[in-house]
Amino acid sequence: MDELTSPENNIEQRLCLVNLVGWNINGQSHYDNLVTYYMARNNLTNRKAAFREMDADMLTVFAYVKALDNYFDVTDARRLSREAVARAPQSRAAAMIDALIAAQIAMDSDWAEVYEVCQRVVENKSLNSDFCDAAVYAIMEYIGLYKEYTTP
Repeated sequence: MDELTSPENNIEQRLCLVNLVGWNINGQSHYDNLVTYYMARNNLTNRKAAFREMDADMLTVFAYVKALDNYFDVTDARRLSREAVARAPQSRAAAMIDALIAAQIAMDSDWAEVYEVCQRVVENKSLNSDFCDAAVYAIMEYIGLYKEYTTP
């Protein structure tokens, strides 16, 4: 948790660590534990104020952890990821995590959108390089399985 909340680690390093922890089909509570740790580490007592003041990188980490805690209900994770994108609209990392969460939502209704939402991030050349091509490639290697559902 120290590594996830340390501003000394860049966003890509932190997201790779979240990915390493992964998800559990039965759910998990890493998000609540991370919030508690973050609040204590920063001597914060007001959770809402902490999230209002949080930078986009930390919000992105929280969004990804929240999404992986309950893969089948990512509504709250999406709110966090949308806010992260709003705070850092040029961040490739924030955009890709937001797209992955949106893709998870699309799994319930539109499999073509699973691919398309992530592909839009790949095609957006205005985003900065805070998330390396290798990470994007790894994501798209999996997401590419849904390309067949798009219209030609």
